[in-house]
Amino acid sequence: MTGMVAVAVLVFAGCFFAGVLVAARLLPDLERGTLGGLVFLLVCGMSGASAALVGMHIYLAVQQASESSGRVATVIVSSELTAMLWEVGVLLGIGAILYLLAQHLPGTAAPPVATAVPAEPAAGGSTSGAADKQPED
Repeated sequence: MTGMVAVAVLVFAGCFFAGVLVAARLLPDLERGTLGGLVFLLVCGMSGASAALVGMHIYLAVQQASESSGRVATVIVSSELTAMLWEVGVLLGIGAILYLLAQHLPGTAAPPVATAVPAEPAAGGSTSGAADKQPED
């Protein structure tokens, strides 16, 4: 019994950390302010919790299906799959809503990407330094 609990805790922790790391690497950053950091932390946490729920539901479905056989195992797997989709869908949906709304709040937008702006031409109208120089007589 203790071994099964240890495996369940390891599955949960491994899936949670994997979900947080994937979300932290793939999501574009919000602004580094307090609100942007809080929303990013919440979204990464919800992603990790979703991954952990997927891992736990799969682990429980395999454990229960291995103890059962036939039609009962099919019912167990289908009920675990349905519960998993509802729970994970709600968490990911709330996380996506938070992330998308946070991009439109003042002070949470990502900083703009710097673009190269060409220098204004000199008074002579040419941008080339060699063409502006006239030989002096």
